[in-house]
Amino acid sequence: MSLLDLLWPLYRREAPRLLAALGLGLVTLFAGIALLGISGWFLTAAALSTAGMAFNLFGPSSLIRGLSLLRILARYGERIAGHDATLALLAALRGDVFARLLARIPLGRLPDETGAAMAHGDLVSRLTADIDQLESLFVVGVGPLVNGLLAALALGVALALLLPSALLPVLFALALAIIGVPLLLLLLARRPARAVARLGALLRGAVIEAIESRDDLRAFGRTALAQTRFEQAAAELGRARRRLALSGALAGAAMQALTACALLAVLLLGTRALSSGAITGPLLVGLLLGTLASFEAVAAILRGVARFGPAAAAAERLAGLLDAPAAIVAEPHTLSLPNSLDIAFEAVHFAYEPGRPALSGLTLKIGCGERVALTGPSGSGKSTLFALILRLHDPDAGRVLLGGIDLKCADPDEIHAAVAVLEQDAPLFMGSVRDNLLIGNPRCGDAALWAMLEAVQMADLVAALPGGLDAFVGETGHTLSAGQARRLCLARTLLSPAPILLLDEPTASLDPTLEQAIFEALPRLTAGRTLVVATHAPPAMLKDFNRKLHLCAQGALEIA
Repeated sequence: MSLLDLLWPLYRREAPRLLAALGLGLVTLFAGIALLGISGWFLTAAALSTAGMAFNLFGPSSLIRGLSLLRILARYGERIAGHDATLALLAALRGDVFARLLARIPLGRLPDETGAAMAHGDLVSRLTADIDQLESLFVVGVGPLVNGLLAALALGVALALLLPSALLPVLFALALAIIGVPLLLLLLARRPARAVARLGALLRGAVIEAIESRDDLRAFGRTALAQTRFEQAAAELGRARRRLALSGALAGAAMQALTACALLAVLLLGTRALSSGAITGPLLVGLLLGTLASFEAVAAILRGVARFGPAAAAAERLAGLLDAPAAIVAEPHTLSLPNSLDIAFEAVHFAYEPGRPALSGLTLKIGCGERVALTGPSGSGKSTLFALILRLHDPDAGRVLLGGIDLKCADPDEIHAAVAVLEQDAPLFMGSVRDNLLIGNPRCGDAALWAMLEAVQMADLVAALPGGLDAFVGETGHTLSAGQARRLCLARTLLSPAPILLLDEPTASLDPTLEQAIFEALPRLTAGRTLVVATHAPPAMLKDFNRKLHLCAQGALEIA
């Protein structure tokens, strides 16, 4: 996937905003060029006029004031429209990227450029920094390119009409400034830009992993190792950024040299034309200042081209995500799920890695409305069973059926609407208690939220928080204990209207008293729905389940 393939659909979608920003930028540009040229002509003409010559001060001065006001208003409008377009593009780009990633869940199995599993920090960097690298490419890159081309065209027309002798040398300088220098910058910056993107991801990954594992690093006395790794990554990134900055500085110097050559050509050839009476002194000054303003507009192309290298590198890294094969491919013609949804596994074999089966020949049927407890040691396949029901994976052999429909033939959206899951590492999102609960069911009112909090023994705690339901829980729920966060996630899952509930270790991090209370409340909270719970709870707490099944190695089933 190229940079154009990634951005063109978004540019078409946001075309009105982008065209508004581009149009206002053009008005600003030409108002500025005209203002500089007319001001130079006006001041020179006023200085050269004698007391015996009549000179109209009011017309040019009024024009200068009008152009100044127009430039100010157009610049303000361009900033507003440009930021509006940039933010709209950023929202659309993030939405597009995340929508495509949903088909590639679980993300932990995505490969990086070497084919190895992508590190968590690298994935976060691609979804944040690389997307941010693309957000303002149109305003900073495409807009100045169009402005520079039109400014060069306007200068060429002006010279052809007023100073034809300077047309060829100025056009030659413009061609080098518009084509030659940007191509040189692209060639010089290509490798450093890729290195900056790669090393920036390594640095962010080192920071993220160190923060996430800070307790373990302290416990084992390895903080110095993490610090050394961070310093090495920062030093390498600094060297790559210096190489990138050097390429930009060389291109900028070349642009300044071309501007000086063009001004010198206009000055020398204009002086000759002035001597022959072909042009006047004020007109020559106006052409000089107009040439300077036009080359300033052309020089802005470099800032855009400087963004293309990092943007192309970011697009390549995003393409590594978006071009990865989808974990699950929906059939072109899917079947609708029936109202009665029993769950069936028919001789299911599944392995995350070849030669290491997680499930081997699992056959199981769970009736609609049944409550089933799954026990077994860690690694026996309980979480894998849930992932197969959600169709996060397809079995290597055998079938998984929902309501008698093979999941491969069912609509993925219907599957996800029919099944609600509480994972072992279910997250809390940065926001309020209410925000997190409403993810389970956006239509719930406050009464339903408080009732569910009461059921999971969280009502008193939430009521004591500043703001109650509107209390901020922080990123990943860091303001709550592990047990409190777990119960809030459980409440969110139970609020879902899905007819099938899969709860993976719902009472993890809870004391025995709370654990017992939760298991006693589950039959009432899930009445009329299918409930499957994977747990290590003592058998005495599972008395209200219709069946208790024990998963042994590779998914072998025993009746507990």
